Amino acid sequence: MSFFDPNSTENEGRFRLHDPKYFKNYFRLHKYKGLSFPGISYVMGLDTRDNRIKPQAIRFDKKLWTDAKARKWWEKHKKYFERTWKKSDWKKVAYAPKHPEKVIIKPNEFYPEGLREKDIYEHWMEHKDDVLEYVDGRNVMEVRLLDRGDVIYIRRAPKTGEPLKLTAQNYEDVITGRTVEIHAEFREKDDLGYIDIDPHDVDFKKTKKVTAEVYEVLKRLKEVENLSVVFSGHQGFHIFIFFKTKWNIDNMRKFLRELMDEKFGDRDDLTTSLASSGQIRLDTTLVKRRGTFKVPYSLDRRTGLTSLPIKPSEILKFRRTQAKIKLVGK
Repeated sequence: MSFFDPNSTENEGRFRLHDPKYFKNYFRLHKYKGLSFPGISYVMGLDTRDNRIKPQAIRFDKKLWTDAKARKWWEKHKKYFERTWKKSDWKKVAYAPKHPEKVIIKPNEFYPEGLREKDIYEHWMEHKDDVLEYVDGRNVMEVRLLDRGDVIYIRRAPKTGEPLKLTAQNYEDVITGRTVEIHAEFREKDDLGYIDIDPHDVDFKKTKKVTAEVYEVLKRLKEVENLSVVFSGHQGFHIFIFFKTKWNIDNMRKFLRELMDEKFGDRDDLTTSLASSGQIRLDTTLVKRRGTFKVPYSLDRRTGLTSLPIKPSEILKFRRTQAKIKLVGK
C-alpha cells in the first residue's frame, strides 16, 4: 500500500494528518518542532475543534522523497505529530453532479471526448486542500459553465446573499461539476501580489522565456518572502508574489507596474499597457480592491487544462499537456 495519499500529484507526495473540514486559516511552514528537511513542508491551520494551530498535512517533494523514503521518515518522526486521519477515510468520491456523464468542456486536442461533470467535480475534490490555502478568508467568485458555453458568475451565497466565501465546511456545497474557475479577491491591505503574463498572439516558447525573466527580477526583491509560478491553463502564466508585510493594495499595484516598466520598459516585445500584435502584456491591473486573481487548480473553460503551479526551474521545459486533469474511470 502506498504511503502517499490518493490526492498526491506528479510532483508532490501528500500525507494527511487531519480532516481538512475542521481546519481554517491555512499557512505553510518548512520547520516544525525543530524538524526541517529539504523537500518537506507542513500545511498548518487552526483546528476549530480545539482552537489550536497544528499541522493538517505534510507535503513531500517527489524529486527528493520516494514513497519508501517518506514512509521511513514518518516512522522515525511520527511521535512529533498527532494523526486522526486513516487510509480507510479515503473514500471514492460520491459524485455530486446531477448529470455526471454530461460533457461540459467540449472535445479538444487535450481531451478528444471532452470533460464531463464528474471529471470536473473530482478534480476540484482532489485539490480541495490546495484551493483552500489560496482562498482562506477571502471573498470569492465562482464561474460556472453552461450547456451552450455561456458562463455565470456567482459572487454571493444563494441562501444569505452575503459575499461568497469558500471554506472546508461549505466546499462540497459550492463546487459543482460545472465549476470551471474560482477567483479570489484582493484585500485593501494584502501581502499577496500577482502579475498576469498575457501573451495574446505570441508563441508559447517566447512566453515561457519572458515568464522566467520576470521571475528572476521578482526573486531579487528584498520585500518578497516567496514566489509561485502558475500556468494559466491556456497560453500564459501567473506569478504570485508573497510579500513579507501587508501593503496598501493601490501602492502594491503601483510598485509592481513601475518595477515592470523599469526592468522591461525599453523592450518593444513587452508592455504593461494594452498589448499590440507581437507583444506580451505584464498585467498588474487586477491588483486592486475587489480585484480578483484566478485561483490555482482552476480550469480553463476552452482547453480544460488546470492552472497548474510549476517549479521555476521547469518553466522553460514546461509542456501544456502536463496540466491535463485525471479522467474518472480512465
